[in-house]
Amino acid sequence: MTQSEPNDPLEELDRENEILTKLVERLAEAGLSLRSDRPETSDRISEGLRLLSQYRSLHGRRFRENLEPEARIVAMPGCFEHLDHLDRQFTEPDPKWETVVSALDSYARGEAGAPERLAKELDTFTQDEYDRIRYEETYPLSCLLSVFPEDAANRVNTEFDRTNAQTAHLEQLIERYLGQSPREDGAGPSSPTPFPIVDARGQKCTCCDPVPEDLA
Repeated sequence: MTQSEPNDPLEELDRENEILTKLVERLAEAGLSLRSDRPETSDRISEGLRLLSQYRSLHGRRFRENLEPEARIVAMPGCFEHLDHLDRQFTEPDPKWETVVSALDSYARGEAGAPERLAKELDTFTQDEYDRIRYEETYPLSCLLSVFPEDAANRVNTEFDRTNAQTAHLEQLIERYLGQSPREDGAGPSSPTPFPIVDARGQKCTCCDPVPEDLA
């Protein structure tokens, strides 16, 4: 997961989405564990949410401030609504974050019914996060792969250089978090989550296709 040498910025954002997906998967596993007799600890869930929030924020900043200005110059007409949609997702407050954090606080205090409530909120939260990642990969990134010129890619990579160290540091923390057992005693859920790693490389441009109802 350690950051490699600078490459195509679209592939770099795709790589970051893979890391985000792995964090979402781990949180989905935590939700499953809350329905078992070996539930995840509140500290571990809190750490996962914190890392997801920080890495998602940095990813969104690189997308909006570095890639998007260049993308809007070359994007196909149908791509602009998707860029606008993602811009709102990266900048507007998401009430689902507040809801899941509130449920986590209740769980940490040991309130009655808190594990069930947190499990439900994590189900909703992780599905929403996965859908956001899938939207980004399916629309703007897959479209731009076919039209993004080399000189624009070089300019974006130069801007990425400003946050590469911060990105690499966060990825080290995430790698350590994901490499640990879900619980200190090694117990934890082993059921697969419904979130495959998203990869839009090689797909046709989808910007003019209707948005599926589950991603709208």
